[in-house]
Amino acid sequence: MDARPAVQPAPRASGERHPAGRERDIVFLCDEPDAQDLRMLRDEISNLGASSKQFHPNAMTISSASGKAQVWCQGQPHTASVLIGWVRGQARSAAMAKFWALERLGLDVVNGWGSMFLASNPFYRSVLLHASGLPHPPLFSGHEPRAALSLAARIGYPVTAHPLALPPSQGHAPHDALHFEDEESLRWFFAHQVATEHFYVHAYRGGRTLRVICVGDTPLLSCYDDQPWGEYGLPAPGPAALDALPEVPATLAVRAAAAVGRQFALVRLAEDDLAPGGYWVLDAVPYPALDPTGWPGGGVAPVLGHLAKALFQRAKDGTQRSSA
Repeated sequence: MDARPAVQPAPRASGERHPAGRERDIVFLCDEPDAQDLRMLRDEISNLGASSKQFHPNAMTISSASGKAQVWCQGQPHTASVLIGWVRGQARSAAMAKFWALERLGLDVVNGWGSMFLASNPFYRSVLLHASGLPHPPLFSGHEPRAALSLAARIGYPVTAHPLALPPSQGHAPHDALHFEDEESLRWFFAHQVATEHFYVHAYRGGRTLRVICVGDTPLLSCYDDQPWGEYGLPAPGPAALDALPEVPATLAVRAAAAVGRQFALVRLAEDDLAPGGYWVLDAVPYPALDPTGWPGGGVAPVLGHLAKALFQRAKDGTQRSSA
């Protein structure tokens, strides 16, 4: 999704009906009705003169006949200009299946099954970053302990291990990362874990960690964390604001966001003199949860305003196409 400047619309009442006779809104599927970032985003959409609706994935029914799809929300037919996934909990699997079907039936879907899949699978995000030629730490994935120990020795210690896929409630956070300083600790880990779980392991890269939020091709918000990434698998509290993002990390952030879809992404970088250009790309997560308290000042508000304009323009373009 390109973050193009929004054309200012003539204000219209929420729920205005279009020629098809049904409401055409921006529709969010969300399993967290009180999500603060979604509430802020919907307010920004409303300020543009557009309307939006929010439904739980379980409230959506899809009918299909002769290749034409109809969406039903809470028992009523509903025609959306654009459907947006905002699902991060236990309903994610069901929402992914519905979005997969809707995309193939021709509906305009943002943050659909592919983005949700990537958000919950850090290993596959790593593969995409490598495939895009980005400076991402070397990694391996598998069950077999002997290969794991051999590959870890080639990568060099310390290394960090993650689950291949995160539980639904943790789909947007780097929980459960484990740090290993030597072969003995990794050998114990695989002896106890690999029989039942498929893990991936990457080289640990320390240094100061930088978080960047991108919408389209634009890095909009950045800050430093206080502790190196990976030590506990969690970002540090109390981020330090970054007034101006240097060119190299800005370019890397945009490229990393493009690797996972380019719509809306949180990119994590680590400073390292041994890395190409002085930075490693640690991760890029599509459609991350944005906790306003985790960023300096009121930083997330401009990000959500920019995203609202992009979604509004996309919905406007879709309404014009459907009415033509």
